[in-house]
Amino acid sequence: MVRFLISRPIAVMMTFTAAVILGLVAYRSMPVSLMPDIPIPEVTVNIAWSGSSARELENTVVRQLRAQVMQVGHLSDIRSETRDGSATINLRFDYGTDVDYAFIEVNEKIDGAMNTMPRDMPRPRVIKASATDIPVFYLNLSLEEGEQQVNGLADENYRFIELSEFAESVIRKRIEQLPEVAMVDISGVLSPQLVIEPDMVKLQNLGLTIEMIEAALADNNINAGTMIIRDGHFRYNIRITSVLRGREDVENILMEAGGRIFRLSEFATVTTVPQKSDGMFASNGRPAITMAVIKQSNARLADMREKIDALVKQFKREYPGMRFEASQDQTQLLDYSIANLKQNLFQGLLLVILVVFLFMRDLKLPLLIGLSLMVSVVISLLFFTLMGLSINIISLAGLILAVGNMMDNSIVVTDNISQYRERGLAVDDACVKGTGEVMIPQLSSMLVNVAVFMPLVFLSGIAGALMYDEALSVIIGLSVSYLVGITFMPVIYRMAYRRTYRFEMALARFRDRLLSAAGGKGKRRITLERFYSSGLDFTFRHKTLCMTVFLLLIPAGLLVLREMEREKMPTLTQTETIATVEWNENIDVTENSCRVTELLGTISQYTLQSNAYIGRQQFLLNRDKVLSPSEARLYIRTASPGDLTQVEKMISKILASDYRKASVAFEPPVNIFEKLFTSSEPPLVAKLTMKNSALTPDIPALLDLNRELNSDPHLATSNRIPLEEHLVIETDMERLLLYDVRYEDLVRVLRTGLRENRVGELHSFTRFVPVVISGKEASLAGIIDNSTVSSADGTPVPVNTLVTLMRSQDLKTITAGREGEYV
Repeated sequence: MVRFLISRPIAVMMTFTAAVILGLVAYRSMPVSLMPDIPIPEVTVNIAWSGSSARELENTVVRQLRAQVMQVGHLSDIRSETRDGSATINLRFDYGTDVDYAFIEVNEKIDGAMNTMPRDMPRPRVIKASATDIPVFYLNLSLEEGEQQVNGLADENYRFIELSEFAESVIRKRIEQLPEVAMVDISGVLSPQLVIEPDMVKLQNLGLTIEMIEAALADNNINAGTMIIRDGHFRYNIRITSVLRGREDVENILMEAGGRIFRLSEFATVTTVPQKSDGMFASNGRPAITMAVIKQSNARLADMREKIDALVKQFKREYPGMRFEASQDQTQLLDYSIANLKQNLFQGLLLVILVVFLFMRDLKLPLLIGLSLMVSVVISLLFFTLMGLSINIISLAGLILAVGNMMDNSIVVTDNISQYRERGLAVDDACVKGTGEVMIPQLSSMLVNVAVFMPLVFLSGIAGALMYDEALSVIIGLSVSYLVGITFMPVIYRMAYRRTYRFEMALARFRDRLLSAAGGKGKRRITLERFYSSGLDFTFRHKTLCMTVFLLLIPAGLLVLREMEREKMPTLTQTETIATVEWNENIDVTENSCRVTELLGTISQYTLQSNAYIGRQQFLLNRDKVLSPSEARLYIRTASPGDLTQVEKMISKILASDYRKASVAFEPPVNIFEKLFTSSEPPLVAKLTMKNSALTPDIPALLDLNRELNSDPHLATSNRIPLEEHLVIETDMERLLLYDVRYEDLVRVLRTGLRENRVGELHSFTRFVPVVISGKEASLAGIIDNSTVSSADGTPVPVNTLVTLMRSQDLKTITAGREGEYV
């Protein structure tokens, strides 16, 4: 076979050239990602029921849903977290479970339970976890400094509402038009609402009530639908509508009082303000909007980032008053990892060429071996495409692992051919005899190495998913390098040495004479063979000593293995961190933002970038714990790991001294490594449950136990139980009957005073704007003391005679699993 190949060098070269071209084309079209597309066996159920307390939501909804989804097959773990107004159920399945089927089954269980759920609660959202759903990076959008401070706070809010609408309708859609982008998830937007603030004195003088205003709004905001009529030969759709579309429409609503017609604007003030929000986003201390960019599963990260960079540059030119900034960029980690692997591959190639030159003392051989190596690598990439592999750090690591054996094949073939040439054989005969002599041994060696990695292809679990790409890339690399070594290598050897044999032999003899002269007379040349012979002689003369030393190394190695630390993944140096701050106080988003801004300001000298997710976020694909208004998640990036350590120490010290109730936890930013291995998990978790599952936890007993645990000197950490204080308005039902006051009227007055009386929506052309009837801003005690509610005969009754204000304390988050509720 070898003689047939070397007799047709042009055909062989054309064949391998075509294979290399196909390999380069395949490389350009292969998806590039940080890790293989590993299915994450996890499904998340997000539940939202505004206005409900955590205890009410847990007992009414979450407990029933948890019992339903626990019947899904192959479920390994379940965990739910319930807070005021929202809850999350995380389901973890055995690895290897088809997540698509699990996703369908979870939806079926939820559909079956919806008949028992509260009617006003929207259907829970079910989110299937996927490695491709992890955002590639976040694009932060904010106003420039001069654009934010125009005419005070009101104008700033109006400008940010415009920015939010622009980000959703323009920026987001233009990014999603890129073929590499799957979707853009957005958070931090500010939406408008229309607030009607009636003058209560005028209302009483006119004999009007809040209920009448609500009825007038409902009567003027009707869409009666469409009718179809026939007029001769023509057919028309007739729409009967009376829809409110703007603030002017609301101000011009007509109401009758005392025999006169009044406009709503005559006894109420109508304004457009931002909706009350439980969360916000800040970038480098300024309010901003963040957009999580999620790529298509088969897209190349480099192409996607290149197109988005070009699009952002275009945005900056077209919209000079806006500021764009990328954060949590996983493409940087990918670029660093891929560049590091490519650098290792290039360095290995240079070292091999250098070693071959030193030992074989030939200029052409290292170049031929390097050429065969590059051909083997490029053709291997062609088989990567055929086998459905992507370029990631796992597959590249396997390819680099195979590079050593790729070198061996080419070196063995060329060295054996060179030996036959030195014995006087012609180049053609040396290529045939030298290659044929090593074909079978090399095949045996290749099959032995393949046999080592082949079982990894069939390995189960998460380790099998990771090892699949590496094992397959090693097998492909070994097989391709063997074929290149016995076919391509002898052909290019013959082409390179056919007419230069005599010149090279003379050059070798001249080099040997120079080396001999450099060694000096009477001195023996120190060669590798001499070292090897001397060591072999020493070993045979001291057989007992050598055997004793090697036998002693076996228990020493086992002892070292026993003492070695064990961990899922090696510790990585980080310049980024996520700090989750729980203030453990009943503060609102505004106070939370002020504290976060002050905290980030004290560490600004050490940070390159800082973002703050304050309170509840608006991401659709949010599988993490829902933040409460008194929590914040801070993203911090520094220039060096040392600066990051200093930042973490400073944050912990500031919180311990200035905010004694606060707690903070640091963890790496979310990426595929953290999703698969979760390196931030604590080594030990204690779950406390009640003996009677129907009982709620005893808060004082929990606090006493927690203090006892924290006082234990053997524990390296201090735990806090997040508690939340609630204000409870208890209604005196007997007095309601006595004063003939309807409960609905009392609730309406309280909601109006608390600025929570939502009565409808404006059907704007591009969005729905909620309409809220609101009283003047005041404290809860002031609202109760200064408000009145009308009885059935119109007599005003003070609210403070009908209700009592009390305080209570409960767990901020209700956590539960298979065993029920636990702390």
